[in-house]
Amino acid sequence: MKQHNGDVQLFLQGKAGAGCDKIDQYQAHMNRIMHLQVDLLLDQIETELKASGLWTLISPSTEAMQSTAPFFCDTMPLENWLQFVFLPRMRALVAGRLPLPQQIAVCPIAEEAFKPVDRQRLLLINRIADLDELLSGKREQTTHRV
Repeated sequence: MKQHNGDVQLFLQGKAGAGCDKIDQYQAHMNRIMHLQVDLLLDQIETELKASGLWTLISPSTEAMQSTAPFFCDTMPLENWLQFVFLPRMRALVAGRLPLPQQIAVCPIAEEAFKPVDRQRLLLINRIADLDELLSGKREQTTHRV
């Protein structure tokens, strides 16, 4: 117990040394794992967009990409926003190992946008909900979880 109290005292004095290095290494490792998990889910969302027939080869117009509305809802359908805005921006964060959003809730709008929900769209909604839950710790999904 005395050793533990001594470590705490060194930490409080800013002299923790190797202990802080290990904490920093652990946090860096956990950040890498989080980025890998996000990258995997982004790939799965892309796969489900394609399997649902929602992926397109036609890019939105420059004007559509200038939207300031949430999810660019005034200029494009949600599947286009996912493909041309969300996925590229999230992948840029992952590639740069930049901080990831901690408050995200795309699933509620996806559930509404992808009605009527068939099995393939439900898989897409589930992957989006998985990403929401991973990043924010909340799952706001009302449709059946697959």
